[in-house]
Amino acid sequence: MFVIIGYLVVFGAVIGGFVMHGGKIAALIQISEFIIIGGAGAGALLASSSPSGVTAIIKAVLGVLKGSPYKKETFLELLTALFALFTLARKEGLLALEQHVERPEESSLFGTLHMLLQREQAFFAG
Repeated sequence: MFVIIGYLVVFGAVIGGFVMHGGKIAALIQISEFIIIGGAGAGALLASSSPSGVTAIIKAVLGVLKGSPYKKETFLELLTALFALFTLARKEGLLALEQHVERPEESSLFGTLHMLLQREQAFFAG
């Protein structure tokens, strides 16, 4: 979402500044210029990258446009877990954390943090 907003701000600033200096918007819309500049950029990218690099770039661009998989609830759950861990470490010492960290699925501390446990299991499985 922020990528789209960023592009809108860039285009708005360029077009606004151009019009403020007396330019006509129609002068900016030249399809042949877009083809020349875009083709030159795409050709330089293809010439300088390996096929796996080009694939990685395409996936990265699509990933940026997709948006973040993390929601407000995810961050709140993480902050809750950190608060519980820090409180336990402060009250009972660092050794009290060991049983919770080594076996999080059996832990009373992590028992309510379902999203965090799912991400941890997916991380170590894959």
